[in-house]
Amino acid sequence: DGHGVRRASGEEVRALAAGGGKMVARRLGTELVVQRYVDDPLLWDGKKFDLRLYVLVASMQPLRLYLYRQGYARLAPMNYTTAHGKNRTLDRKVHITNRSQHNKKTGRCAKTLDDLQKALFDGVAGRKAWKVLWGRIEELLRRSFLAVLGSMPRLEERLCGKVYGVDVIIDAQQWPHLLEVNRAPAIDSGIGCPEIREVHEPLARDILEVLLPGHAAAATADSAAAASRRVGRLAEALRRHPGLEGTSAAALQKVLPPILAEKDALLSAKKSRWSVLFPTTDWQELAPLLGIRNGLSSGGQSPAAAAAERVATEVAAAVLAGNDQSR
Repeated sequence: DGHGVRRASGEEVRALAAGGGKMVARRLGTELVVQRYVDDPLLWDGKKFDLRLYVLVASMQPLRLYLYRQGYARLAPMNYTTAHGKNRTLDRKVHITNRSQHNKKTGRCAKTLDDLQKALFDGVAGRKAWKVLWGRIEELLRRSFLAVLGSMPRLEERLCGKVYGVDVIIDAQQWPHLLEVNRAPAIDSGIGCPEIREVHEPLARDILEVLLPGHAAAATADSAAAASRRVGRLAEALRRHPGLEGTSAAALQKVLPPILAEKDALLSAKKSRWSVLFPTTDWQELAPLLGIRNGLSSGGQSPAAAAAERVATEVAAAVLAGNDQSR
């Protein structure tokens, strides 16, 4: 919520470090995180802002990640300056963009990404720049989540449905920087910020009313029987897909139902609110982050389990990219 955040100069940090752990603990406390300050942020109407986005972990094993594309921008209340103010309350209102810095009843603490595009990325050149920036954001989040989740011990196959809030700041050169990943983001009505409600309501509906029932239906025998024709046709098509040659139809049919449920729930709309973070068609370039090398895994799996993970990941990459020939 922005409380407890303090901006320190390089000289102050070096002086604290030179004084040893006791001095740091006395001045800043025993539990703290030090981040490099991005001192050249992209500004909007003279104010610093960051983006709140949402990443869905639909499956932990094998890993499948989606990005909710309709996040929002959070603006600091006061115009940006690098000068160190003596009043820490005012200093926070310059440098911290959290909703807590605004009056919740009257403060417009957020704007939609559509507003951001119109203000800073308008016109042909602006749209091209936005596309490049968004690709950088996706790559940043993809690698960040893989670096953490890929190092976790492998578990038996299980669906997830976990949503993380991610905060990203953009510098003046239009490169994104990850500020924070929130494991329990507030998905609320956005009191005082109607733009937040516009983001949260469809996000909650997509997860609670579409995706989770789709996952549950895919796991039931009756649903599997109803979808068997679609799954069977797609499995036969995938057996000719590069990287899946020689895979049995039974193995493909086993992994397809939840992947198709996710595709139908999140990606089927003409203007989908979601994009695939992982796996994409070039997922093998990032395989080392998952501990997968040459079909083997360093995550405590047997060779058979590692091979099954590779197959499931390749299937998801192909299907989610649009190679669904079963309709």
